[in-house]
Amino acid sequence: MHTGSPIQRVKRIITMSEEVLSGKAQGEPNPKGMLGLDRVYTKYGVRINYKKESLK
Repeated sequence: MHTGSPIQRVKRIITMSEEVLSGKAQGEPNPKGMLGLDRVYTKYGVRINYKKESLK
C-alpha cells in the first residue's frame, strides 16, 4: 500500500531508478521474478523489479 499523491509516487520511482542505475542502491535477490527480473528494490512502499545483468 502506498501513500501520497500519484505525482509523489512517480517522483519516488524516478529517484529509486536513478539510485539503482548509478549504483548507489542495490536490490535484493528475487528468485520468484518473472521475465528474468531477478532483483527487486523496495523503498517508500514502491517495488522496482530489474535484471541485474542489464546494469552492466
